[in-house]
Amino acid sequence: MLTLALLQLLALEGATVHTLVPEEGPRVATVIVRDGRIEAVGEDLAVPAGAERVDLAGRHLVPGLIDGMVHHDLEHDPLYILAGVTCVRDLGNDLGTIFAARSPAVRDRGPGPALVVCGAAFDGPRPSTTESVVVGGAADVEDKLPRLRELGIDFVAVQQGLGVGAWRRLVLLAHEQGLAVWGPLPAGVDLADAVAAGVDGLCTLEAFPPSPGAWDELDAEAVETILSGLGSAPPAVTPLLRAYAQRGEDPGREPAVLARLAPHYEAWWRAELAGRRDALDPQGLARHDALLGRQLHLVRRLWEAGVDLFPGSAAPNPWIAPGDGLHDELALFVRAGIPPAAVLELATASAARLAGLEGERGTIQAGRVADLLVLDGDPRRDLACLRRPARVVLRGVLLDERDLERMEDDVLERQAAARERAARPLAVQPPDLPEGGRLLLTGRVDSGALGREVSVERYAVVDLGEGLLAYCTRAVDRAGGTRTSLNQRIRAGRLEGFELAVERGGDVVTIEGILVADQLRIQRRFNGTHIDVSAIHEHLALFDAGSVSTALVLGQRDEVGELTVLTLEDIEPALARWTLERTPEGVHFARTGVGGVACTFGPHGEVLHIERTRGSGTIRTAGRQADAHGGAGLPVRGR
Repeated sequence: MLTLALLQLLALEGATVHTLVPEEGPRVATVIVRDGRIEAVGEDLAVPAGAERVDLAGRHLVPGLIDGMVHHDLEHDPLYILAGVTCVRDLGNDLGTIFAARSPAVRDRGPGPALVVCGAAFDGPRPSTTESVVVGGAADVEDKLPRLRELGIDFVAVQQGLGVGAWRRLVLLAHEQGLAVWGPLPAGVDLADAVAAGVDGLCTLEAFPPSPGAWDELDAEAVETILSGLGSAPPAVTPLLRAYAQRGEDPGREPAVLARLAPHYEAWWRAELAGRRDALDPQGLARHDALLGRQLHLVRRLWEAGVDLFPGSAAPNPWIAPGDGLHDELALFVRAGIPPAAVLELATASAARLAGLEGERGTIQAGRVADLLVLDGDPRRDLACLRRPARVVLRGVLLDERDLERMEDDVLERQAAARERAARPLAVQPPDLPEGGRLLLTGRVDSGALGREVSVERYAVVDLGEGLLAYCTRAVDRAGGTRTSLNQRIRAGRLEGFELAVERGGDVVTIEGILVADQLRIQRRFNGTHIDVSAIHEHLALFDAGSVSTALVLGQRDEVGELTVLTLEDIEPALARWTLERTPEGVHFARTGVGGVACTFGPHGEVLHIERTRGSGTIRTAGRQADAHGGAGLPVRGR
């Protein structure tokens, strides 16, 4: 894998330089790059001694592109760079990885684009993703926004499930703290509300039809009425045209794009395609094209009216490839009637301003980060030349044709190897056990989604005496190779301690809790470095980290009804109020507030099935083997 070399002193000579500085046209000039930044731009510059002179005669030089909406995956770093996307704005991710991924060392290790992050998006009690900050009302917002801000978020993102009251409070508090708010509008909030509240940006065009989804009503006259009501400071818009346009396309049986992505993306994308193929008949395509035409018209009129547009791809949603997805979006902007030169400005200088990076990125001028693309064509005439830059200067380091070829080859080789591994059964070692206990039950479970194996987990339950049980698990997931180990200890229905370790890509997050003086003291570390210590005074039933141990503990609850559970919002400890029910058929069902956990057990208490839902997502777990070691095992309560 290519890693960025030491910072270079470069003299980029002879290219037609598109600075994207207002009122400056393209001109043949020299660009001096030193220590990762642009030092000077001019026609007659003296080249500093020791500079590497790079002849770019006949070529064009533009700023690196900025993608206004992605969900970042470390594996996609080279795909963005190969496509000339040198900065991306992440609209919600796993808190345990996104801030570590943003560090310069990890960015250069990829090498990957700079990251602008919200941490995780705010959503309501039925979140649309598992990577959300779930809030029930304004009080939750006041508690959780400061925590995200302490982590170093760059802006705030919202999802559609957020309640109206929580949304209003979030917008107000975010603005008081100097943070922009972006996202789709929650149910119950209309475009006029967004304008009145001063929302900074809208993701998707769904706020514009007269009623949700009523695109047939959005004719040219309705568009003009909407534009007249936007006022003098309307929200910016990330249209996500490609997210809808791709729904009218059939990529065929073996799309080449899948060779560049991990196997779990292939499963997700193919499932999405199978779900809509029936609509790809002439009648369905006609409806699709008519709706897309209305969206294109709306985007052109927004641009003509002076509304800020921030192009974003929504990669890696189905059939939106990291890197190339932004180019597909830009092509739709041109199809809408926006000139290529203006679209280039939207994806560079204007994008930098809307992302809060003005003065750092988006233009070629002294003091800016040296993210530059060398092109073999003039992007003012055709944006197609942007798709595969001949060379890329990334934070001051020149990646030439051979470097880019090696990056491409490495991507294909890694994903081919990943496909080979995906064809093999996952293996996981037994969990570590505490000393001095009596082993009651061991077993293995497999979890899946979209018809494919997601993870494998092995568990053990140990009797430590005096009513104290240790639930020990170790899991590995297929998607990212994440390895998780958990040991939680329960006595008389109360959590007395736990140790969780999550390893991703060489980074390890550890969270430990111990009951001291009737309070659970929790300590977090990242790669061995102390993060913080907190304390919880409530009586906790268990620690839910998505492990099979949650089901095992629920099976040992004497009573049904309400219980308080320690959970994680990514790596941030949080409390959740669950309700446990038992059906006559022997199903233990916990209502979690964001979904549910349904469990069934065998005669020795071994897990047979678990179905865990969160929002619209479902993961199903099946027991594969179990051993009670000659004893009764862990007989389930309530039978």
